[in-house]
Amino acid sequence: MILEHLRIDALATVVDGVSETLFLAMRALLDQVYQWAQSQGCESVGLYVAAENTEVEEFYRRCGFAFSYEYDDGAVIYTRQIGGSDDAR
Repeated sequence: MILEHLRIDALATVVDGVSETLFLAMRALLDQVYQWAQSQGCESVGLYVAAENTEVEEFYRRCGFAFSYEYDDGAVIYTRQIGGSDDAR
């Protein structure tokens, strides 16, 4: 089976005052997921963000993800394409 896209449902909610160390760890985890998805031939990685978790959206943008879709309940999808110019990070 070949994956074309990878979707991640992030269950953790980012709260005010989260340390920079935690953000660096989350960034490293996302980078590993991205690299794995790339090695599996995926075209993109998608993140599902619950409506009440808006604080994390800026973090995802800083990690190279872009807004893709909003559900009726306010939840959103952020995606990062694989094979683009930001792969050199």
